[in-house]
Amino acid sequence: MKKKCFVGLMLILLAASLTPAESPSPAERKGGYVILDTYIAVFREMAAKGSNGILESNLNNIMTQVVKAKTQGEIDDIFYSRFARLMAVTKLVIVPDAGHILKPIIERETRRFVEDILGEEAAAAPELGIGTLAESITQELLNLQIYLDTKDQRKKMMEEFYKKFDDTAKK
Repeated sequence: MKKKCFVGLMLILLAASLTPAESPSPAERKGGYVILDTYIAVFREMAAKGSNGILESNLNNIMTQVVKAKTQGEIDDIFYSRFARLMAVTKLVIVPDAGHILKPIIERETRRFVEDILGEEAAAAPELGIGTLAESITQELLNLQIYLDTKDQRKKMMEEFYKKFDDTAKK
């Protein structure tokens, strides 16, 4: 039940948020965009067909794709690090922990993730709800999409930013 709620919430939040105007057209999507699309497709397929125990296999396939993209230089260290963390949190939440062996780790890591994405107040709730976690994951997916969409612009902005320091130092 927890898994179905999580998947449902993820799909609703993803549908509402992942449509930035500057994203490449589907034919031009590569690297990090393909990875984000694949992640979303896995949850979309689960909602339509049910997980049938293949979710963990799908997550493993996505991570294999991520490692390959990093090795081939299609994604940078920042995207890799943030997406790998997203995958770890997803797996901690989705994959069953029947004996509650990982419960302290799951709680700690999900709270850290929520705090980093949504802020301290959201993570401070006595019970971290599945809706809050789904919102955090959706926000991070959106952040990664924006990261990819603005990568070239950020290079120019960083140059301008450092130039301000150079100009100030010369005065």
